[in-house]
Amino acid sequence: MPKSTIAIVTFVASGQEAAYVQCTESIKRAYQTNNGGFANLIALRIDDHNGTMSPSQARNLAVGAAASRGADWVLCIDANDLLAANALGDIKPFLDDYDGIWGQLYTFQEGSSEAIKREPQIDQTESFTELLNYRPEASLQSGHMLRTSVAQQFLHDESLSEGHEFDQFLRVWEQARCVKIPHPISLHRIDGNESEQNAVAKRVLTKYRIKHGATEGTAPQEVDYGMDFTLFGLIGCGTREIAELMTIPNQRIILDEPAILGHEWARHVHTQLRKCGIEIDEQDWTRKNYLTFQEFFDVQVLPKLAAIPQWGLRTTRLEGWQQLLETYPPRNLVLCVRDIRDVVLSHVDVALRMGIPIDGSFVEHRTRTSAAALMEISQRPHILLRYEELAAPGGMQRLSEIVGVEIPGPTGESVPLADGPAERHLLERRPELVAFVNRVWSTCDDYCRTFGYERPSTAAHNQVALRPQGVAQNRR
Repeated sequence: MPKSTIAIVTFVASGQEAAYVQCTESIKRAYQTNNGGFANLIALRIDDHNGTMSPSQARNLAVGAAASRGADWVLCIDANDLLAANALGDIKPFLDDYDGIWGQLYTFQEGSSEAIKREPQIDQTESFTELLNYRPEASLQSGHMLRTSVAQQFLHDESLSEGHEFDQFLRVWEQARCVKIPHPISLHRIDGNESEQNAVAKRVLTKYRIKHGATEGTAPQEVDYGMDFTLFGLIGCGTREIAELMTIPNQRIILDEPAILGHEWARHVHTQLRKCGIEIDEQDWTRKNYLTFQEFFDVQVLPKLAAIPQWGLRTTRLEGWQQLLETYPPRNLVLCVRDIRDVVLSHVDVALRMGIPIDGSFVEHRTRTSAAALMEISQRPHILLRYEELAAPGGMQRLSEIVGVEIPGPTGESVPLADGPAERHLLERRPELVAFVNRVWSTCDDYCRTFGYERPSTAAHNQVALRPQGVAQNRR
């Protein structure tokens, strides 16, 4: 006989009114479909149109509102999300024995009527120890409900600017009776912030793993997300050629600009994988049955990469590098650097060879922001590869020794880099570039100091030296 009351609290931010209507309709529809044994449903709304309330404050306010209305259970949902059609019916068998109930993560995109289950994911568990073996995106997400008394006992930590939600999840699981069921409770609308949120949650999870002596990877669905090599560099620093030399089919593959966290599906990666003997069904790649390329990569590509001895990636697109390293931590972080003046000339040379106008503003912005990113990345343990050393005789041997892997080819020769000779003649043909190159160089003094190149603050600006003799140390 129905006894309990459930409060469903919807958070509404600026611009979410249309989504809120869809959300409330899904709540009404779910209650009408199967009320789950609840005598009453109390629908509450918390507005934050001005963005003055932190997410942790909003959730604690929701718990207080539910308690003041006498609700036995509280379920929080964002206006962008939907309540699953049979959510209340699916949780009914668990209400008597548990204090917290989590559902499966299902996601959908704007304009889509189909929600897709995210894989891999724990299907059902009540074991806190098992939970700690999984990555956050495979274990607990926001689709859940708590006894109001338990929610009051384990409020969100408002001192945490990030990770407060997953922190609360683990505190509840550590001390209360919790279960993850094989059905969704809410359906999550993709908003593009999942990678960043999961990276923060993983840091929270690490603290609990240390506390309980748990380790990642013992769960059967888990694969090793870590890379063996990550190559970061500026344009024209030789990252492509180095990645090609390091790639040996069935032994090691360095993916070329895979943009795992991006929005485009990197078809060239499919071609590269096939050349290295890693088969991914063509239809799987083109159907896009996954909501993001990262999700597809994690489920379809990563397990096959984990089956070969070594894998990694190279990229000159350094936006979002923090998320990339948090999600796929490298065992070897390799930074490829070059004199900043040569980098600028490499940009120009590419534009001339492609027959496109030289966009000075773009070249300057890209060079400066990438140089700044490399300096920040260099604060982490890393291996340093200088273009000038690899382009000199014996560069092949230096590359092999510095990176620590065998590189096929004559050890006494230089690394065959595509850029170089043509760029050295650019200033002879285009002397007007001298002022532009010097201007960009003058803004990158810290980069030159960090990586041991001639600094604009200590050199004359009346000419551009294409082969500065600065020396940098290889570091780990």
